[in-house]
Amino acid sequence: GDLLLLSKMQNPDFMIQKEPVNLLQVFEDIIRSAGAIAQKKNIRIDVNTEEEVVMILGDYDRLRQMFIVILDNAIKFSEDNKAVHINISKSDKIKVSIRDEGVGIDPADIDNIFEKFYKSNLRQNASGTGLGLAIAKQIALKHEGTIEVKSTPGIGSEFIFTFPPYEMNGNA
Repeated sequence: GDLLLLSKMQNPDFMIQKEPVNLLQVFEDIIRSAGAIAQKKNIRIDVNTEEEVVMILGDYDRLRQMFIVILDNAIKFSEDNKAVHINISKSDKIKVSIRDEGVGIDPADIDNIFEKFYKSNLRQNASGTGLGLAIAKQIALKHEGTIEVKSTPGIGSEFIFTFPPYEMNGNA
């Protein structure tokens, strides 16, 4: 299923159905979904935003899927009793940061993590397909967004998304 989805997303002719979406609702939804996994490891999920509404023109289900890939990884690669920090801000662009206090990504791997079938040799990746981050990147691109990663082994990783703001009635 993941491979078929990735193939569809990489097709330049594939268009996603976009509508106004409140990113804060997307995050409420995924935190509910990921909460049980986080609870098993006693990982706290902190959400920080000064906004009450952060609108984006997008596909709710695809945005949910993209962010849950990153949040699941943040939890999976964190040790017990740590935290995952989600920061959502809006200025000329919408910025979403998901930062963990996990094992980090080896600098030798960082340029390859968004490649199809790429998996690190970490035990946490044993059951992964190597498609999640490739799919997340394609979803970001289909939303005219970007995704970048900063990571320090032993300290953690941060995935940063930027998107154009949704213009409602001429207001950002």
